Amino acid sequence: MNKDKKFSVDLIFNFLEQASYEYNGKTHRIKDQEEYLRFHLKRYYFTLKLLSPLMAKGSKVLDLGSFPFHLPFLLKHFLETEITLNGIPDSETGRIKNDDSVIKFKSEKYRYEFNYHNFNLEHDQFPFNDNSFDFILCLEVIEHLLENPVFMLAEIHRILKPEGKLILTTDNALRFSQVFKLLFNRNTWFRYYPGNPYFRHNREFTLKEINELLSTNGFKAETIRHVNINMADSIFKSAGNLLFSIITWIPLPFFWKKKRHIVSIWRKVASRINYPHSIYIKEPDEPDN
Repeated sequence: MNKDKKFSVDLIFNFLEQASYEYNGKTHRIKDQEEYLRFHLKRYYFTLKLLSPLMAKGSKVLDLGSFPFHLPFLLKHFLETEITLNGIPDSETGRIKNDDSVIKFKSEKYRYEFNYHNFNLEHDQFPFNDNSFDFILCLEVIEHLLENPVFMLAEIHRILKPEGKLILTTDNALRFSQVFKLLFNRNTWFRYYPGNPYFRHNREFTLKEINELLSTNGFKAETIRHVNINMADSIFKSAGNLLFSIITWIPLPFFWKKKRHIVSIWRKVASRINYPHSIYIKEPDEPDN
């Protein structure tokens, strides 16, 4: 990490809010995405704190599901990583509607360029050689997949360097806000997103399921835990999240397993492919009954 570049929630917001980037043939001002930025700001800060002790300057990093690209901009600026981007595919074509191979970030003081690759995480071989990356980020992505996270994990394993690390985060399927909805007879499933089902959560996971999925597919956990990150778009929701957070600190499994997020760091070990029956009804090539 560059010791001269300290970061805080305010610094992160100010750095992004006055910047723009060229993508899909258009210039996008991050200020126009302020609602999204404010909602995810504490998660960005948490992620930088998590990654800064791990990543040396110049580390080769692949960020999966990068759109809308805020986090890789931060990693490039504050941690000085060499980061490659991937986006979220369109439902009709299975690919992102973008032919650009470079995304250009600019602010008053800084200019960065990022290599950008369009591929579907569940179906396409990743366009990289074996043993290419020191780190692969799968941050709030796995819950968006439609049918086959094992394919993605096998490709991640292939392109990670020996002893390379996968950082995977996702919403906890058992988080207290979901329990609260059920108690008040509210549906916990995500609403439809016409035109692109990848923009909604399609299958959420418990910590036990994430552990089984990764540990049986060639990864060894360095850390896997429940955490609370108070993400909210209103004072009311923020107060509710704070209340849920306090409840989840009660030192009993029923409560602390209800924290909002799952955070995990995995080291690449021996390669293997497994489809856990707790997660898969059948294997991809297995005929229907």
